[in-house]
Amino acid sequence: MEIKYSSSSALLRGFKNQLPDYNKAEKSNHSIYLILRTTNSDKTIKAVESIANTAKGKGARVPHIVVIDARQKPSASKKR
Repeated sequence: MEIKYSSSSALLRGFKNQLPDYNKAEKSNHSIYLILRTTNSDKTIKAVESIANTAKGKGARVPHIVVIDARQKPSASKKR
């Protein structure tokens, strides 16, 4: 598993280079790329998803991508 903030400049590099290297070293068959969305922009998230879809289309094994919305929001308990 690799975890990155969506605002990280290494988001694409982590998906394309780091995670495959970790998978190879650990001899894993499955992996997860966890993206913590911290900004309103989803440009880099969409770029990662596009790379994954292209690789899947070519028959490559790709990590499962999970996006968690970690943007700051007002507390629900304080809304009245």
